[in-house]
Amino acid sequence: MFSRAYQAVILTAIKTNSLELALYTSDPTASDAGTEVSGGSYARQSITFGANTVVTGGTQIANTGVVTFPQASADWSNPITHWGVRIVGGALVGYGEITQSGVATSRMVRSGDVYQQAIGSVILKVSD
Repeated sequence: MFSRAYQAVILTAIKTNSLELALYTSDPTASDAGTEVSGGSYARQSITFGANTVVTGGTQIANTGVVTFPQASADWSNPITHWGVRIVGGALVGYGEITQSGVATSRMVRSGDVYQQAIGSVILKVSD
């Protein structure tokens, strides 16, 4: 467990890095063992987070802009089930499920589709 003050230190430290959003077809897990999307012009995209926010059970940050991936030039490998926030060229720092209205879902990206993550849909939380 971390104090609220230290939660803020952790999240602020994460935000000092250049970060990118990756998409996965399986749970990346804490050991970074998931399968990242491949093919069809898929590429990780830059992501920016807002201010630390104290919430029930901890402190969190959320993405401040829509994250738009390139138009798929072919079907992506398998349905997307998870996202991961990564330091550019480095480690996975957080991950979560793709959700719609708060419910876990998956999404198949077909040729011609443009996939987006909405503002506030990528949340990194440090719990009490």
